[in-house]
Amino acid sequence: MANTYCKHCGYPLPDNFPDECPQCHQYGKVVEESVSETLAIEDKVSWRSTREYYQRHCWAYWAVILITVFGPLSGYFISGAWGVIAGLLLGLVTYKLGPLAHKTVIEITTE
Repeated sequence: MANTYCKHCGYPLPDNFPDECPQCHQYGKVVEESVSETLAIEDKVSWRSTREYYQRHCWAYWAVILITVFGPLSGYFISGAWGVIAGLLLGLVTYKLGPLAHKTVIEITTE
């Protein structure tokens, strides 16, 4: 919608008025135009992140190495049935600690 008025006195003029102002008799007009617009934007963002890494427990790692090295040596020094039993027990402990030494961790984050 356009409003047209005289530049000098402010008298309202028709939109296509080419002559001088009928009130103050001077040339010049001001045209005001207003525009209104509404815009709506909507979007959805989702993502998924996967992180895979090895988690190392130092105490379990070194315990497995020490038991692996000293297990057979202890069976050698403790001869007979006690050596076999000690070797089996140390092997069982290593079997239980082994998976704790290195563990695969997978983190999945979704939003």
